[in-house]
Amino acid sequence: MPLALRIIRRRRWDTLPWLSEYEIQADALNDFGTKDNQLSLWIIDDNKSNLNRVVTAYAAKRDEVTNLDYALFDVQILSDLNVNYENAPGDTPDEMANSSWHIHAKELTGQDILELVKVVSELGLPDRLSHINILTLLADGVSKQILDRSRMLPKILEKVDKIINS
Repeated sequence: MPLALRIIRRRRWDTLPWLSEYEIQADALNDFGTKDNQLSLWIIDDNKSNLNRVVTAYAAKRDEVTNLDYALFDVQILSDLNVNYENAPGDTPDEMANSSWHIHAKELTGQDILELVKVVSELGLPDRLSHINILTLLADGVSKQILDRSRMLPKILEKVDKIINS
């Protein structure tokens, strides 16, 4: 079964001393912010063969090369929660990733988001790729012309080019 990926900020999922067991920070809800009652997600093959490519695509549109935190969960959870989703073009410098693996969960209610955050929090800690790993992935993506340089910020490209030219 494929997985769904959502980029998050790991610190928002930390257990804080004042939280009761099974409670999560309210800030975790910010990681599942919607626009027009839709949530941007990425589909990851069950063997995770496209995980690095999706993460690289996402990282290529960021303002800085930093650690990248993400949560993975079984896409079946969306169906279990009666959440509809559809293919939707992504907005990264990787056109194949945009067209092949990006989806929108749609027609979401506040309760849908609460339930989704609850399920994701029960799956354990999120995963993280370090900024060094991200920089290496970006350099590889640019070198192989997977990423469209014209859609990346100059300050990111400067760091990527240093890696490529070293």
